[in-house]
Amino acid sequence: MGKCEIKTAAAGGNGGKKAVGICGQEEKVDMGKFVSDIAEKSGVPCRAGGSLDSTRALLEGEILRPGDVLLTLGAGTITQLSDEFVA
Repeated sequence: MGKCEIKTAAAGGNGGKKAVGICGQEEKVDMGKFVSDIAEKSGVPCRAGGSLDSTRALLEGEILRPGDVLLTLGAGTITQLSDEFVA
């Protein structure tokens, strides 16, 4: 059996992600493991914010401090978050 190429895509606006292979199989991405793997391999503390509202609350309440720079990268609703912080 050949290898499947996996691409991650937003899953129907519910905040989840799903991986879709070119061989037609779908898998739900385990965001906890994904974030844990990034932190482990990079040595940089990482957290998944979840929804846009909970991400905003996490940034405002626990992460960002005066003078910090917030860089967002992505497509879709993440651009709303950066617009709200600038406003």
